[in-house]
Amino acid sequence: MKAANKTTLLHQKISLIFFGLFLTIVILEIGLRIGGFTILSMQEHRNLQSIKQEGSFRIMCLGESTTQGQYPAYLEEILNKRNIGVKFSVIDKGLAGTNTTRILCSLEDDVNKYKPHMIISMIGINDFWADIPCGIDSCSLKICRFIKFLWLCTASKFKKERLKDKNKNLSVFQKARLFKKALKSNPYDYSAYEELGWIYLRQGKFSESERVFKQALKFNPENDRLTRMLATAYFTMGNYSLAYEYVHIANKLGNEYYNPVVIDNYHSIKHILDKKKIKLICAQYPNRDIEPLKKMFKEEMEGSIVFVDNEKIFKDAVRKEGYKEYFRDMFGGDFGHCTQKGNKLLAENIADVILKEYFNK
Repeated sequence: MKAANKTTLLHQKISLIFFGLFLTIVILEIGLRIGGFTILSMQEHRNLQSIKQEGSFRIMCLGESTTQGQYPAYLEEILNKRNIGVKFSVIDKGLAGTNTTRILCSLEDDVNKYKPHMIISMIGINDFWADIPCGIDSCSLKICRFIKFLWLCTASKFKKERLKDKNKNLSVFQKARLFKKALKSNPYDYSAYEELGWIYLRQGKFSESERVFKQALKFNPENDRLTRMLATAYFTMGNYSLAYEYVHIANKLGNEYYNPVVIDNYHSIKHILDKKKIKLICAQYPNRDIEPLKKMFKEEMEGSIVFVDNEKIFKDAVRKEGYKEYFRDMFGGDFGHCTQKGNKLLAENIADVILKEYFNK
């Protein structure tokens, strides 16, 4: 009798554990859906308002978090202020955390829904972890996709984030000491070099920052991200000749930002747009060299694509007024999410290219 009671209690406990897990997943799923729905519904409302403007020239912007809620609204305002006799409406289809595969997967539906005359793409920065073919991410639950996203991102960032989370309340001095200690135990940990270099940079210890980034490059001489960070350090120090030199080296080093998945997806995007006779405008990220983006396409494709070079205009602006005037962070190594001023500058440059190359204005 006692054995039977114990078995029943065990079954009840197991049932409660599974019920608790199920309830947790349900609550997380609801939370993710509500949060995502709120943000996307506001964005979608603005997009639908844009396409309701009869007779307007519709431009759809594709991108990640550097596009979503960033430069598209300014672009519409700037284009309409130019008064060229065309009414412009800009559709913001940027999505934080997305990648070229997901952009490609939803492209035809978006084109059919919004019927754009032109598409602006500024994409590829998130594809360092995005090598999943279109259609394989079939789980309809947001919690599934969220878990997959965390799994993909964690492998490359675990060590760095663990140090950040464990010591987020420490002083800058204590954090610097911690990363120094980490490098003594593992001199090949480039993420620790990265953090220590930025700490020195924020403290104004420019020579120390330079030394740390150079030391990191001794162990990772072909790492274009670290090379770009050293270039950014030189920009901050005001040593523009060395900054440009290392940007050039970084651009030569890697097609990391344009891996085969990005190239294939970009070509597929172009093929879809060609069939629908929609003009493609390829914008490079701020501070980045335009040439690797151009080389991605075959020669026969180049004539039908308009490229937007955002390198010189941003580097000149940063040199005059400082990095923080135009960027909120440095997540890309040599650029980050734009400030309001940065987004306006980006929108103005894109508008200038569109009006000159497409409308001959």
